[in-house]
Amino acid sequence: MLAVYLRRDNRFERIDDPEAIPAEAIWIDMLRPTGEEEKLVEAALGIGVPTQDEMREIEASSRLYQEDGCLFMTATVLSRTDTTLPESQPITFVLTADRLVTVRYSEPRSFEMFAARICRAGGAEPGPEATLVGLLDTMVDRTADVIERLAGELDALSATV
Repeated sequence: MLAVYLRRDNRFERIDDPEAIPAEAIWIDMLRPTGEEEKLVEAALGIGVPTQDEMREIEASSRLYQEDGCLFMTATVLSRTDTTLPESQPITFVLTADRLVTVRYSEPRSFEMFAARICRAGGAEPGPEATLVGLLDTMVDRTADVIERLAGELDALSATV
């Protein structure tokens, strides 16, 4: 699935599965992208989008790099933390001069939370850099909430034991 976010006034507008990448797109979120979606984004931006296998195989020392004027960062992110089977999966962030691209094969709640916030009036800062910072901030806040909840559960279990 491909979601494209355009800045309109002081909020973002989301377009799902566009036939073309609009020139004014700020954030392109690729969730389990198909080969056609990868080609569409690569052609529009002139960059190579990493595949799921490439994201998994990346060495810890290669998680942040620059290529063709773009910054690439792959982070391991928690998802499904409200279930009995949480998981951690790599997500790649590509920052170009005028766009943020996220490539992911999992659905961390922080992405949904951030997207909902930026689509409300007054919720969007301009530019891809501010979008990346806002998304990372939301991810950190969500992870802190999960750790806090787990600490409480561990304290309760410890008291029971």
